[in-house]
Amino acid sequence: MSRSRSLRGFTLIELLVVVAIIAGLIAILIPSLSQARRNAYMVKCATNLRTLAYMDNQYGNEYGVVSRNSGAGYPSVFRLLLEMNKTPMTTNAPPAGNVFEGEYNDLYRRTKWLQCPAFPVTGQPVCFVVNAFDPSAPGSELLYLPLKRVFRPSETANFTEANRLIPQNNYEVYDFFRPEHIAFNANDVPTSGGTQGRISSDKRHGTKTNLSYYDGHVEAKIYDKLKVGEFTGRNN
Repeated sequence: MSRSRSLRGFTLIELLVVVAIIAGLIAILIPSLSQARRNAYMVKCATNLRTLAYMDNQYGNEYGVVSRNSGAGYPSVFRLLLEMNKTPMTTNAPPAGNVFEGEYNDLYRRTKWLQCPAFPVTGQPVCFVVNAFDPSAPGSELLYLPLKRVFRPSETANFTEANRLIPQNNYEVYDFFRPEHIAFNANDVPTSGGTQGRISSDKRHGTKTNLSYYDGHVEAKIYDKLKVGEFTGRNN
């Protein structure tokens, strides 16, 4: 009798109870794991932004300028940073005046600090946008101006995350230099002037977006509360 009792298996009810406990634990853990992954992505994104800001500041200090808007035949700031980083160019440079730099997509994809790991579009070569405001005249483009033109470096953002609708192969528009480019764009619809909303509004990091500043630090701020003053170093 004792031997047969010791060999008795689990009953169906006991198995169901164990399964229910395991399912309950999984239900509790999954949100925590998802949040942990989002946090890890945000930290990685901030690290990439910090590297990008460092390269940008290195360029500015070496040449005494703030490199910004890529229009009017000027090379993209991202291409300049890659050249400073001694990244080998795998294709020929576009002809003068050609601001469509889609041929650099593969090169940018291999440069991991140009990407946000949580970007909602697969294969996006560059996931950040550059501040192209002229600090002395917000609303006008900043091309190549002396580095001293930056006001309050610790309060002026130089890069932030891009909206998911930003083009993959036209780096001329990887900047914002008008107030409407900063406005919160909840539905990812084009802003006035036919341009995409520049601030990330796809909630890849919950309610926050990363910004790098001219003094080198990175902050996460609530994206729908960002104002032009974040990018001009002046009061809103």
